[in-house]
Amino acid sequence: MREMPGWKFLEYFQAQTLDATADKIARILAGNPDFKDHWVDIQGYAALVHRELEMLELEAAVGNTATGGLNHDEQQAG
Repeated sequence: MREMPGWKFLEYFQAQTLDATADKIARILAGNPDFKDHWVDIQGYAALVHRELEMLELEAAVGNTATGGLNHDEQQAG
């Protein structure tokens, strides 16, 4: 998984979540697949990534509004 080309483009929290999810899948396959907590954990990992992405999107939108729609380079040139 870490050898895939896209791994280097992941945010830290995305890579950590994929690792945790892979570990959880291994536990499911090596143990009791009917243990509900495993599945709840995977759902929780995905929800955390979703929340982080929502926060990044909001921060970008607020930053864009605060700068009049200009990115950092455009502000410096302006």
